[in-house]
Amino acid sequence: MLRLYISVFIFTIFSVQSFSKSLTKKEIISIIDKVNTNWQNSHPNPGNSFWDNAAYHTGNMEVYKITGNEQYRAYSEKWAQQNNWRGATSDNKARWKYKYGEKPSTHFLTLIIFHFLTSIF
Repeated sequence: MLRLYISVFIFTIFSVQSFSKSLTKKEIISIIDKVNTNWQNSHPNPGNSFWDNAAYHTGNMEVYKITGNEQYRAYSEKWAQQNNWRGATSDNKARWKYKYGEKPSTHFLTLIIFHFLTSIF
């Protein structure tokens, strides 16, 4: 199901890009705002710290930066708190690649971006 949502999101982005010459910046931001608000309303639990959720929250923080919508920041903060501000559930770094199936760098990068953005806004 998550793949379907990601596919729809990607399709939306490419659709917006193809029509961007006829849309204003304000209209594009409005579309992004509507899509993101709908996603968060449909998914009250911001998810675990796996890469797919980390990737979403990286984009969510960019949308927050563009729109200034406090609900977006709060949603990612809820995700970070829910996951103890960590991308890994274990302190044993040798086991991380087995737990996630990949390096957890995306998770930590997302948390760093979140921390940076919330400290300057």
